[in-house]
Amino acid sequence: MSWTYSGNPGHSAKDQVRFLIGDTNSRDQLLLDGEIEWLLSQYNNNAMATAIRACETIMSKFTRMADESVGQVKISFSQKSKAYQSMINQLRQRIAIEDMTPYAGGISKSDKRTEDQNTDRVKPDFTKQMMDNEEFGPGLPNVDDLLNRTND
Repeated sequence: MSWTYSGNPGHSAKDQVRFLIGDTNSRDQLLLDGEIEWLLSQYNNNAMATAIRACETIMSKFTRMADESVGQVKISFSQKSKAYQSMINQLRQRIAIEDMTPYAGGISKSDKRTEDQNTDRVKPDFTKQMMDNEEFGPGLPNVDDLLNRTND
């Protein structure tokens, strides 16, 4: 398997993921191309969602490794694991803010017509005409009309 990075996150979804997770140093490779490409296939080529899962994968690698020290030299894999947990949290916040587009149907007349014509759309429980009484016409019936009708 190979590891590649073009240096341009706009070049490919794989390079976007590498850029987002900081896996851009060829001398310190974290995930292979095939691993990122597989993750992209699992998340419909969504680079941000894939980056979150990639960070979880990298974090699990560092979690398995014990901190080591020999004399004055110390390697703290647990710090790397914590750093990736922090990155996961940051990416999740970004995806919640940046990548979600709110949608409110029926804002424009053409959008309302399109939504009304959608046969797969769930029909609303509440409508403007829901209180109309077909027997007496639109709107609520007059109380006197109701009383007179029951006395007939």
